[in-house]
Amino acid sequence: MRNPTACTQPLVTLAMVICACVMGASVVDACDCGQAATCGTLWNADLVFVGTLEQGHRSIDTPASMSASAAGNWPVVTLAVEKWLRGEPVGKNVVLNSRAMGLCAYQFVPQTRYVVFANRAPDGLWAVSLCGGTVALDSQQGHETLREIRSMLTSRAPGRVAGRISFESEPVIGADVRLWSEKATMATRTDHQGMFRFPRVPPGRYLLSATAPPNAAEVSPIPMLIGAKACLAANIDPPRRP
Repeated sequence: MRNPTACTQPLVTLAMVICACVMGASVVDACDCGQAATCGTLWNADLVFVGTLEQGHRSIDTPASMSASAAGNWPVVTLAVEKWLRGEPVGKNVVLNSRAMGLCAYQFVPQTRYVVFANRAPDGLWAVSLCGGTVALDSQQGHETLREIRSMLTSRAPGRVAGRISFESEPVIGADVRLWSEKATMATRTDHQGMFRFPRVPPGRYLLSATAPPNAAEVSPIPMLIGAKACLAANIDPPRRP
């Protein structure tokens, strides 16, 4: 579970946006999300659906430091599913654990329809991040997001994967990077900024591997689901070898 007052740097980040925690920040200012691109959030999420938060489907277990107005939409909520878009259907309702994302949790409003991008939380419930792409459906952004999702799910266009390999804040130059599946294998090397790119990747499930400096810990292969028109990032920053 994420600590609301501290951030830890993951060894591997698979995302299009970074949710940044700020010590002492308000709920509104706690996360700096940037622009969440649907071509990334769709394939990063485990579950994507259209759903509504019904009145009364929320708990009252909220952080003591939060105001009453903010606390009302904070904790565990239940959304009634209207339509499954991606991922294995889990029932007519989905229980979302907002606490799993700390101050970066998405705040739902009752009687509102949403396009929801969820990932499995450590407690077995589903977590929704403020930076994960979830959006109110009855808005211009919501309609555009749903249109993009439908376009991608019916397309066979290639996706793309890009990222950066660094070690102790310095770029790793010339690292071998490989993306492979049962049907295809692609290889490249990082440039002078530690960046790598796979611009045309057929949809499918892949493993991403990269070499690390001799004094860095080994990087385990990273599973990646690459769908049509995907734009995924994989940023790797291994710790020092013990």
